[in-house]
Amino acid sequence: MRKPTQTNAQSNASISSLIRGTRCKRTAQEVMAARVRYWLPEAQEFNINRMIRRYAYIAKHLPAFIATAVLKSITNCRCTSSRFHDGGSPCRVCGEDGKDDLRHYINCNAIRSILHTILPKLEAQWGDDISNIEGFMLMGRMRRVEQLLGIAIAHDLVLCTINTLRTRGQAANLLQTEQLMRARARQQAVRDIRARKVFQQLAN
Repeated sequence: MRKPTQTNAQSNASISSLIRGTRCKRTAQEVMAARVRYWLPEAQEFNINRMIRRYAYIAKHLPAFIATAVLKSITNCRCTSSRFHDGGSPCRVCGEDGKDDLRHYINCNAIRSILHTILPKLEAQWGDDISNIEGFMLMGRMRRVEQLLGIAIAHDLVLCTINTLRTRGQAANLLQTEQLMRARARQQAVRDIRARKVFQQLAN
């Protein structure tokens, strides 16, 4: 994959613009490094810097609503029952008990299957243990830029779909989940031509 040309300083500035006003006294790099190590305690500095550069590339080449979805995932800001220390809710997609948890959603086979149906050319896997967590955190190997942007689009598809299912209070239903994800993909395409181009590259 062609490497993003931004320096670490430029990448940090891009991320800082998204967390401005939060009263956080740490630098953007320190915040992101801490969140990476929440997922991958043994993550090396090189991989953390790679993730920061890739995130800055996403923020530059895709609309803010998609970049924000990625940031919410990386920093574990999704509204799940496990995050609020209430582990009793089932997965919103496959229905497994006690799995309304972002760690589960990363590896949920049902989500992976739906994403593969919608984005069949997305090489990065949404599943498969540690290798998938690295891909989810933008640190895995990616041969082409559209694969990186595709992972960002997948973050938004999953985030919005799960939020919709939670708001409606509906039981898990794979067909309905796929319909919601496809509807969100259409919204992405309508709202931004850059997202539409990436989607077309990975869907056709």
